[in-house]
Amino acid sequence: MVVITHNHPGLSKISLEDAFYLLIHEAIKMIVAVTNRGSISYLVKTDSYDHLESRKLLREAIKRDKDAKSLKQKRDACSYFLNNCFRTGLIFEDY
Repeated sequence: MVVITHNHPGLSKISLEDAFYLLIHEAIKMIVAVTNRGSISYLVKTDSYDHLESRKLLREAIKRDKDAKSLKQKRDACSYFLNNCFRTGLIFEDY
C-alpha cells in the first residue's frame, strides 16, 4: 500500500488536487495532509472504492471550482467532493 503525506502550510484540508492525485494513481491507497498547526486530514480508498463514480464526483467538483466567483465558492467546491466522497467508497477524515 502506498500512502502519500505532505504539508499544507495554508491550513487547508485535502484539496481537489490531492483528490485528483489519489484517483489517477491506482497504487496510492491514502493521501494525508498535515497543516503547520498539526491538523491532519486524509482521504483513503476502501474495499468498496468505485473508481468511475469517484472520477465523476471529482469532475463535478472541479466544474464547480472553475465556475466559482469567490474564494468561498472555491472552498465549497472542494467541500462538495469531500462531503460526498463516501458514496464512492472513499473515506475523508479531518482532525
